[in-house]
Amino acid sequence: MDVRILDTTFRDGAQSLWAMAIRHGMMEPVAADMDNAGFAVIEVPANAIHFKKYIRDMKENPFDVMRMLARKMPRTTKSAMGGNMNLNPFGTPTPPVLGALYQKTLFDIGVLQRIQTACNTGDQLKRQLPTLMPFAKGIGYKVALAISYSISPRHTDELYAERARGAAALKPDSIYLKDQGGLLTVDRLRTLIPIIMKEAGDIPVELHSHCTTGLAPLVYAEALKLGVKTLHCGIPPLADGSAQPSVWVRAWVPASAPGSAPGSK
Repeated sequence: MDVRILDTTFRDGAQSLWAMAIRHGMMEPVAADMDNAGFAVIEVPANAIHFKKYIRDMKENPFDVMRMLARKMPRTTKSAMGGNMNLNPFGTPTPPVLGALYQKTLFDIGVLQRIQTACNTGDQLKRQLPTLMPFAKGIGYKVALAISYSISPRHTDELYAERARGAAALKPDSIYLKDQGGLLTVDRLRTLIPIIMKEAGDIPVELHSHCTTGLAPLVYAEALKLGVKTLHCGIPPLADGSAQPSVWVRAWVPASAPGSAPGSK
């Protein structure tokens, strides 16, 4: 089995463990090595909230960071959460034209080739994403749609089947189960992944989890057995804890799976 790794070190690893405080000078010395490591995708800190962090707290020019990452990592597909035309989801909405300019600029710089965005609500599936998808695809982006995991009386198998079906209808390049709270258990994954994979059809399914409860490595091992081929991982010290499982932890890779070394494409 060929395991593909989406590396989260620069983006989610830093966001989960360092409050996004990963500087230009921290990434530049290792970016070329990351590009040569063979990751299927590398997440980069190109979300609008990261730009706010760079400018306000770290006093750095985020576009200098983006150009450096594009220059140092030309071979690997680079991705970021986002894609929404509103760059300020927690405050006064920004004009959609500004969001469009932002997304196209990042693509033109060469720092982004893939957008990851959520499809958790009926409003997103029926109103927002039907507009976003053709826009992003028109620029040249690959689009990965995330189905967020949660626990409540409403989060039933039927709800996840409906969300996966709605995501697949939009024809993204991939769909992934996003366990941002690190709440997934092995038993729950065994029921969810077959449902999502069935509704996804030929669309690749990925898994994103956090080690908040310590279960994520076991969940990843089970995901491989269920046929998931792309796992979201990080490199220490920006792995484990409240971030993603470490790419170096082989405990979740079945020993019987040839060619399944973390990082292989």
